[in-house]
Amino acid sequence: MSRVVIAVRPPCRAQTRTLLAPPVVVQMSSDQETSSPGIHFFTTAVLLDPSSGAVAEGLLEGTTATTGVVLDATTIIFAFPDLSIAAPGSYTMRLDVYGMYPNSTDGATLIAQLETDTISVGDGPVASQQPSSSEAAIIELARNAGVPLSPPE
Repeated sequence: MSRVVIAVRPPCRAQTRTLLAPPVVVQMSSDQETSSPGIHFFTTAVLLDPSSGAVAEGLLEGTTATTGVVLDATTIIFAFPDLSIAAPGSYTMRLDVYGMYPNSTDGATLIAQLETDTISVGDGPVASQQPSSSEAAIIELARNAGVPLSPPE
């Protein structure tokens, strides 16, 4: 059984068209090896209007789909280092984790659907939000695995 969590959450406040920092990172862990040959995992990100739950089309900018990076035999991460939000407002982000399995005719199988807390976005500058110690540890592991994230501050 896989355990999927948002390991690094987006900031609670952001400026329009400015990279979300810390970057969003999803982590999938399993009791079994996640790097079995032929299995491919990926995650997509969409922005939601929390009042309606509808997708806020065209407002999440950057790379909104990413392939998993293996950290170790039982852990894969999915990093979104270049996301920004194009318009002021309050939003949540939904992260959908999929697996594609060999010999399956089903195509991509939804493994998990996660949602962030509300992100308040405005046109003016906002104070930077530092990652928690556990988030900073995941960011460091991701960097060490070759994931291109923003440099340490």
